[in-house]
Amino acid sequence: MGQDCPDLGEQVGGLELLDGAAELLILGLRGVVAAEGTVFPPSIWGKLKTNVQFVAIFLAIVQWGGDLGPLRLDEWALLAAAVITVVSAVEYIARFSSALSEDLR
Repeated sequence: MGQDCPDLGEQVGGLELLDGAAELLILGLRGVVAAEGTVFPPSIWGKLKTNVQFVAIFLAIVQWGGDLGPLRLDEWALLAAAVITVVSAVEYIARFSSALSEDLR
């Protein structure tokens, strides 16, 4: 496990950096929308993102499964979580971009 720890830290750290940036963006967007009195319901992408992240981090911790092509199972799960995080952020921005453009006027 000694050699796996730095790799695990890099994987989870990269995911957390991406997730943190997306969460800050969504938090700011939620603030703008809420200030206008609009309800900001969670999307299916946001819910999927959270669940895939839980699974990815769990797999990274337990190191379950072997190589699946060029990556291990936990690495594929982390990659999927990163992609879903970006899709979720883009979906929120697209859904509430009108609130941003009105606020800038």
